[in-house]
Amino acid sequence: MVRNALRVCIQQSVRSAALLLLPLAFASLVIWATAGSGTGKTSDPLRAAVWLWLAANHIPFHGDNAGVTTWLSFLPLGSLIFIYAVIRSGYLRAAQQLQPQSARETNRILLFLALSYSVISTILAVTMSEPAITFPWYLALLISFLQTFVIAYLASELRPNHPHTQPWQIGVKLATTSFVILWGVASLITALSLAFHFSDVKDLTTVIQPGIFGGVTFLAIQILYLPNVTLAAFSYLVGAGFHLGNGSWIHPLVHRLAEIPALPILGALPTQKNYFALLAIVLPVGAGFWISQRIRQLFAGSPIEKLAIKQSLTSTLIASGTLALVLSFLGSGSLMNRSLSYVGPSWWLFPIALTAELGVGVALSTVKSRRPV
Repeated sequence: MVRNALRVCIQQSVRSAALLLLPLAFASLVIWATAGSGTGKTSDPLRAAVWLWLAANHIPFHGDNAGVTTWLSFLPLGSLIFIYAVIRSGYLRAAQQLQPQSARETNRILLFLALSYSVISTILAVTMSEPAITFPWYLALLISFLQTFVIAYLASELRPNHPHTQPWQIGVKLATTSFVILWGVASLITALSLAFHFSDVKDLTTVIQPGIFGGVTFLAIQILYLPNVTLAAFSYLVGAGFHLGNGSWIHPLVHRLAEIPALPILGALPTQKNYFALLAIVLPVGAGFWISQRIRQLFAGSPIEKLAIKQSLTSTLIASGTLALVLSFLGSGSLMNRSLSYVGPSWWLFPIALTAELGVGVALSTVKSRRPV
């Protein structure tokens, strides 16, 4: 049984990796053949496809530029959609073949799938590294294992029909819902900013002149980076701001910016301080108030009403802070340049600000509930 499970998980890991790697290889070959090169090798587009695959898996790499080691760790959050899809498909196919009858057998599939996928990532990271660009094998192994295990676990345990009746489960669900809604509002504001600064976006696109295939690739990259940009906007709206290089800080009260990459999507950046943007803090405070009111309604009249409300609210704040911490960590990093060694929301200030504002909303709801009618 163990040997069969390992064999199936290895097969599905290879299939999951190939589902994304093969289209990337095809696209790289087309672009390479169209562009042409007098000195390039046939292996170049295949190597580039593997680099893109590793980057899509959020595996950072470093390069050596004039003896200075620089990192590329600011990777697109949008690529995780494809990683989630292929790993989830691999788990479901493995579970369909093995038919696990117990939690122990399910956990075995999760472990074997994560191990085999991380080994594939590590092998590709080692074999495709070169003096100019190096993927640390230990980061490839760790990140791929954690990523695969979490995605497979979500596919196996947190189905839509899974009951969420415990206080902490309700708190996590409401925290996730409110986070997604607030992120959606930030995305809408980003879209409006892009429309308002359309002339700047157009000018940046004209300056780059990427060509047909280059333009398609450039557009795809910007779409994949949209979640990073909207997450930075989310951080800006809650009053934590974000960074775009060393010494920079774009905040409603501060606008300190040196240089920016020539990316059309960055045309949505604020051009100066905007004190009125602090009014957006009302949104997370209101979300905290709504969550607290909703939880009190759900547990009203329960034998353990006070304890359940306390547990649910605590899990809400912890889940919100953890979600903001993980996403801000994934959505920030370095851009292979010493002057752009930190780009994105602050991985510590954003979670603190969001959790504090939700906590204010919870406190206001508590005060309201204790006031005599």
